[in-house]
Amino acid sequence: MASDSDKLQVLDARNLKAAALFDTFSLEEMEKILATDIFELMGVSGDLSEEQKSDLIKVFQDTVENRVLVRIMDSLSDADTTEFSKILEENPEKADQFLDGKGINKDQIALVEMVLYKLELAKKDAVGEAK
Repeated sequence: MASDSDKLQVLDARNLKAAALFDTFSLEEMEKILATDIFELMGVSGDLSEEQKSDLIKVFQDTVENRVLVRIMDSLSDADTTEFSKILEENPEKADQFLDGKGINKDQIALVEMVLYKLELAKKDAVGEAK
């Protein structure tokens, strides 16, 4: 298990990456990206069947959920990580209460991760267009 110091370094690195990503776009560009359908953003909106879109949405959701969980775990001490993992296994409904007690807003983290993911997809698309 990673030490608290290691977790802080990973969290700091992730925050620096997020800051760099935000610096890549102007506020107007970010607003446009966030308002754009994710399939349009990727340039595949007309190319996919509804089943393929559904499958991709599931991948997007899983990716964001995994990122949220990683951010939460990185924010907790080793002891709290162990306790949180136990709560998730035994009574997932109480997990949010545990996080609230630690001052961690899961919904806010999820929103940030969704925005970052969408901006990453937009950046990859922009880099792909530039080549």
